[in-house]
Amino acid sequence: MRSRYLFILIISLLFSACGKSSMELVEVQDPSEWTTAKVAVVLPLSGEDSDKARYDRISKMFEEVVTKAQIDLSEGVKLELEWYDENSLDIRKFANELYYRNDVAALVGPLKDEHVDMVARTIYKKGIPMFVMTSSEEIIRRYSSGSAGVLVKEPFLWSLSEMDMTQARIILAKVGAMGVKDISLISAGNAYGGTFDKWVAHYADEMKLNILDRVRYADTQGLKDAFSTICESETEVVICALNNPDEAKAVLEMAKATPGAPKVYFTGSVLNSSLLTLGDRVDGAEGFSMYPSPYTGFYLAYQARFGESPMLIDAQLYDSFLLTLMSFAYCHYSGKEVSLNQVLAKLSDLPLATDVDYTDDDFYWEPSTAVWDYAGLRHLVLDPMKEGKLPELNPVGALGYLKFASESYTSLVKGTYINWALHKGRPVALDYIDETGFRYFSYIVAWDWKLSLDEIENGSDSEYVPSIPDGNKAVLICGSEGWYNYRHQADLLHVYQTLKKNLYSDDDIILIMRDDIAYHPKNPYQGVIKVSPDGENLYHDVVIDYRADTLSTKDIEDILVGNRSERLSTVLESTDTDNVLLYWTGHGTKKSFSWLETAEKFTDEQLGATVRKMYEDKKYQSMLIFTEPCYSGSVVKAIEGIPLVLGISAASDDESSYADNFSSELGVWMCDRFTLNLLRIYEEFKYVDLLTVYKKLNTSTLGSNVQVYNMANYYDLRDVMLWEYFNDFGNY
Repeated sequence: MRSRYLFILIISLLFSACGKSSMELVEVQDPSEWTTAKVAVVLPLSGEDSDKARYDRISKMFEEVVTKAQIDLSEGVKLELEWYDENSLDIRKFANELYYRNDVAALVGPLKDEHVDMVARTIYKKGIPMFVMTSSEEIIRRYSSGSAGVLVKEPFLWSLSEMDMTQARIILAKVGAMGVKDISLISAGNAYGGTFDKWVAHYADEMKLNILDRVRYADTQGLKDAFSTICESETEVVICALNNPDEAKAVLEMAKATPGAPKVYFTGSVLNSSLLTLGDRVDGAEGFSMYPSPYTGFYLAYQARFGESPMLIDAQLYDSFLLTLMSFAYCHYSGKEVSLNQVLAKLSDLPLATDVDYTDDDFYWEPSTAVWDYAGLRHLVLDPMKEGKLPELNPVGALGYLKFASESYTSLVKGTYINWALHKGRPVALDYIDETGFRYFSYIVAWDWKLSLDEIENGSDSEYVPSIPDGNKAVLICGSEGWYNYRHQADLLHVYQTLKKNLYSDDDIILIMRDDIAYHPKNPYQGVIKVSPDGENLYHDVVIDYRADTLSTKDIEDILVGNRSERLSTVLESTDTDNVLLYWTGHGTKKSFSWLETAEKFTDEQLGATVRKMYEDKKYQSMLIFTEPCYSGSVVKAIEGIPLVLGISAASDDESSYADNFSSELGVWMCDRFTLNLLRIYEEFKYVDLLTVYKKLNTSTLGSNVQVYNMANYYDLRDVMLWEYFNDFGNY
């Protein structure tokens, strides 16, 4: 066997211990000699429904992650993919041939329900995992190994979707929240449409909604006839469970040509690349689809890598490969007589991070178990498997938790859904919705984002006209402490260093933070705080005005309004010719920001009263507030009615905001999504107006809905640039 020797210097900065480094000689195997599992992949590689370019992307992305995760190991595992074009394949012949092959470890696909049925019916006795993307109840139940299963006694079919009964309930919950009462349903005459025909009727009755028309169709003409009939009724909303994007286009064309046509919502079957190629012809379309969870970071990694948002198929395909590799790795390293399907069931049965009762106050779980990237795959999966062990927690893939229903191991029990709208050829997220099992809980927010944008894009009647300030002042506050809150101080310093790079002096910044992270015993890089593993050290040349544990929230009020005292020697010394920037990060609850680990809170009433006094005392020419905490909208909305102050919050008044860039090495999240996006927008565009900032934050901050407050009492957002607050005019 051809091999080479590499010297790997493993440096452990253990400042709480002896601080020694060690050197280890490791025999590294060439990746071409890694143990291989062959995987057959059956997907549309030709024709209008093909997403071949996306399939290629995902396979290459996955291969790179697997290589990075194992590049310094003495041995490794990998997948070898065999691709088959579903649109030109004799499916029955393929299934028969696959049954007699012994060199294929797993099957991914097919995509179409009827093809899944053909293949599953043939190979269920073979015992190889079959990863599918179907969400049709009929297919999932038919090949379930649980009590609903007819043929199958052992799990083999793993659907990377929840059953569409979940999607049916989610759509109706959203429609009901809008105050709609009269709905209709058009569904395809196949297994997919059958799920919606059954469950929309069931949930509509449960939610006290009236179904005026419920129509199945066999072809495009039948679809058009059904829609024409529905348009003549009193239907307010029609739900369309269709076969493909072309059918969606036909419905939209009819809706646009029909005065008073009902609102149309599409199910997830139409959201794919071919729908986006239809451009303006489908602009304005809305619907629902399962989607990669905003918790996992996969969305942002995909977007950064490929310059566009992922589709559901991307995450499902990625996780199919991931599950195959993990189960194969365990079989390979453990040496146990266990099948891949049995390993998949064991992985599914592992506890979720949320189920573990941690007593260590410094442990910050959130979904830090993501294993779709190379760091998580290596440390959370492959390292224990090399010792013959399973991971401690249920793995988090691109989709989210990879947990299947324990009674059958056939479909995911927890998925994330997106309420999307098409705008200029791309999907825009209107809502993210979460459902676990049959217990419904949602992050649906009754927000008027689209209406707000329409209103401010059509012009503003603002009486205020912006002018160049004499100078700028900033107050930056972090309200949390402790190692597990690393990201909050990192966010704060990220804003601080951005201001310093843009002519702010420390005399014009009041920096308030606990300062217990840079030299925390758990920090392997003493004196270093970063927002990404390869980012710059933000803890350099930092002038901290107040350690947060020396202040109360009443002190924060005094600092902002300029009440100097013997204890508060540094306060905001701004005038009505200065722009003031206020940034707050940390934790939040309804109508308050948390203050360290104390019971004290900085409330919405405090913020409102403080900002109003600042206006009355002429402490600003204009003021811009950015807030990162969960439920921050419930605090910032207290500024409504106060002249010349604008608030932008990471989350609405009843939802969480989310972290980003989890570090497996540090065991913490390194930054928050909203702040990271805000500063990326500034660095990339610099002279962008606040309207564009708001819209970009809305479309890029996943998991929460960015909110803007007090527009009516501020300048026209198109006339003010972010640059005017992030650069200190007084130092030009």
